[in-house]
Amino acid sequence: VLKNPIVFMVIVGIISHFALGERIPDVLSEFIDGLANSFGGAALFYLGLTMVGQLRKLTRDTGVALILLITAKLLVMPLVCKDMVDILDMGVNSTSPNHTSLSNFAFLYGVFPTAPSVAIYAGHYNIELEVVTSGMVISTFLSAPIMYVSAWLLTIPLMDPTPLVAELENVSFNISIISLVGLVWTIAVMLLSRKFNQLPHLFVLNLFLAQFLVCVSMILWNFLVKQEDNLLSKMFTFTLLYGSLYSTYIWTGLIPLCLALTNRDDLLRLRPGVFMALGWGVPFVMVGVLLLSGERTETIDSAFFYGRAQ
Repeated sequence: VLKNPIVFMVIVGIISHFALGERIPDVLSEFIDGLANSFGGAALFYLGLTMVGQLRKLTRDTGVALILLITAKLLVMPLVCKDMVDILDMGVNSTSPNHTSLSNFAFLYGVFPTAPSVAIYAGHYNIELEVVTSGMVISTFLSAPIMYVSAWLLTIPLMDPTPLVAELENVSFNISIISLVGLVWTIAVMLLSRKFNQLPHLFVLNLFLAQFLVCVSMILWNFLVKQEDNLLSKMFTFTLLYGSLYSTYIWTGLIPLCLALTNRDDLLRLRPGVFMALGWGVPFVMVGVLLLSGERTETIDSAFFYGRAQ
């Protein structure tokens, strides 16, 4: 550990700080500043140099490791940073604007791309060079749009909710139309190819049908929400919308379960009807319980139509 330059040179710097009377000579300062300024560019150049040909060396296992590393860096780490600040900065400052700004800064800081020195250490110790270099390049490209979107999301609590909810409704409506076109195309291809009679294509078709109903219901909701006296149609559309939406979540889990059972030859013990009951029955039962127990609101956003219970 002591031979590692990260530790060794820091110790040398601390000793020099006190030995030189807390002031570095100008000649030495300019030389050290030149080294520091050249490090970033040289490290990035080395990263691009070692990146050439590394993607071809990626196998299935290293590809999974690469995806997990990028996900942990760009999605998990910002949440951990934000939560740690929320936990540690409790007490007097927990309700002040400074606490919120510090927490938001920690979140954005977690999205920042990894320092280029990581590639140098990976190359020096020859440890998973293809995974590290590929992950750094990909995460650097992805961090910019994620940081931009995150900055907008962090400002949402400070916005006026009325125009914000209306804008979210417009975005949902437009995305539903685009998705509907793609789903009609995809479902038509599956029906014409006649693969839907086989497993797991049958379950994939059910997933597409559930998403199709979500898009249709979202488009209907956009028109019905403006009609104050049409409560029955709103409730029917809400039931179809969220029953189908929850169904997409369950089908997404049932498809890999089907693949796992197929590899183990255990699929014959479970009939497709059991999957159908789980994929369609459970979501609509959940929505039915919500309709019976929840308290309806007058919001135009379907996500809050039944308040906190939803």
